Amino acid sequence: MEGRIGKYTIVEEIGRGAMGIVYKGVDPLIDRTVAIKTIRFDMYSQPEQRVEAQKRFLREAKSAGNIAHPNIVTIYDMGEDNGVFYIAMEYVDGPSLETILAARKKWTFAETIRLVVEIAEGLDSTHKKGIIHRDIKPGNILIDKEGRPHIVDFGIARIPMSNLTQTSAVMGTPYYMAPEQVAARKIDHRVDIFALGAIFYEMLTLEKPFSGENLTTVIYKIMNESPHPLREFQADVPPGLEPIIQKVLAKDPDARYQSCRDFINDLLHYAEANGMIIGDRFRARALRETQKMSKVGTPAGGLTRRPIPLIVGAMAVVVVLALGTIVLTRKSGPVPGREGEPKDDRGAVIKLTEKTDKTTPDPNADKGTKPEEKPADKPKTDAVTPDKNKTNPETPKVTATPKPPAELGDVEESEAALKKGDLRGAMDAAQRALRTNPGLDRAKAVLTAVIVQTAPGEIGSIINEYVVSLKANKLLAFYQNRCTPALYEKLYKNVDMMAKLYEDMDGVATRLTFDTAAAKYPNFSVRARFSHTITAKPKGKKNRETLFEGTYIWDVEKVNQRWILVDLVPEAR
Repeated sequence: MEGRIGKYTIVEEIGRGAMGIVYKGVDPLIDRTVAIKTIRFDMYSQPEQRVEAQKRFLREAKSAGNIAHPNIVTIYDMGEDNGVFYIAMEYVDGPSLETILAARKKWTFAETIRLVVEIAEGLDSTHKKGIIHRDIKPGNILIDKEGRPHIVDFGIARIPMSNLTQTSAVMGTPYYMAPEQVAARKIDHRVDIFALGAIFYEMLTLEKPFSGENLTTVIYKIMNESPHPLREFQADVPPGLEPIIQKVLAKDPDARYQSCRDFINDLLHYAEANGMIIGDRFRARALRETQKMSKVGTPAGGLTRRPIPLIVGAMAVVVVLALGTIVLTRKSGPVPGREGEPKDDRGAVIKLTEKTDKTTPDPNADKGTKPEEKPADKPKTDAVTPDKNKTNPETPKVTATPKPPAELGDVEESEAALKKGDLRGAMDAAQRALRTNPGLDRAKAVLTAVIVQTAPGEIGSIINEYVVSLKANKLLAFYQNRCTPALYEKLYKNVDMMAKLYEDMDGVATRLTFDTAAAKYPNFSVRARFSHTITAKPKGKKNRETLFEGTYIWDVEKVNQRWILVDLVPEAR
């Protein structure tokens, strides 16, 4: 088998892992470069286990071979050569996403969203066929020279690993595994969605959402902790991404995105709302979906194709009409109060004093008498006074609207900044406008929009701060810093008593939700809910006790640019 596997000529080894070796090869029949992945089954200790694993591998590889998608590596062939099972697949000339992340590569937000959308497109196509990958991770995503991602290893991830003879070897830390997968519960396609969310988080922050020094720590965090807010790692993360991250990484599969298509749609809408350009292909697809949904009389076969002569003729008519309109406009000037009014250099509408050649009917005309003439005003100087009775239709009198107040310029600036995702700029401009004119509703609306977008990330950070204080037995200091005096006085006795009776406290806060309906200028109030568990050891004892398990409800208000906890309601299960 030296230099050849099956019909394929081996060129070089390009990768090696726990399950086998990956080679670059050539199909001599059609001179096509391929990647050949060998699968080792000799690691199974029992013959029956080995046979079962081989059957499952062939069955899964056969299903994966029916997948055709530009973001999934195509499987060409599979077989066995002298006891070595192999898969021949599309060769992607480019590094893995794992290699790129290890080099601390930073993408723009638009690039990141484009890559994740393309990966999700590939997964969505397989999920519709009932195929789950089960091992989505950066190492299984290759990026070609054009920057397009390709998912590999469909059909391999399901090979059972629990009965290998090398039991002491950890087959990779499960940084991207969903909680139900870690707990060995029944899984479905939503484990792939969770894994892609973890990759998305890492691409945005260059940090894994669930990191740890050992396997136990990582698994604990996956099962019990929420990832740190994006802004702790990336201060310039555009607003609105945090809720998407929270949903795609939800512990409960039912609270997660139920399909990759839902995830894709949220990402595309977010990108569009923030003016991000992520590729014509996605905009075209979104347009097609919109047309399908709207069904505004388009024929079943699509848009009708009109003959070229008709199109050219129609264009000629439009040109003629446009030229005629220009000529007429230049002769008589536009009519005030209608579309097409001229504007000054600030875009303000210029009011025109309309002049026409028509004169007002003279009531004395029928009597044959001349109308009464009024004496002309005497000029105050020797300068020549223009004749006021003469009109010049080609030079109408122009009266420009006055400049808008300065605060309106600030409002427009704040609205433009908000649209671009510059929340700090939007807030500063809106506050300037309100200092000049406290009654500007548009400025109030901008401030409200900024608070609504930033509240989840900021309050999420405070909840993380709370959990850290709980574990460090510094709850009183946290409450004193973050609560109103009335609430601190209410909590003091219970927290102080708990600190005296227990030690080694621990807590977990998950499934954060935020109600921002009451966050309206000038009273920015938000209600946060999260699942919460508190455990501790009674002093002098070894066994831990569960002190609380249920839901915490926080009512917080923003006072002087700072969130303050005004009420806390625990709801035990």
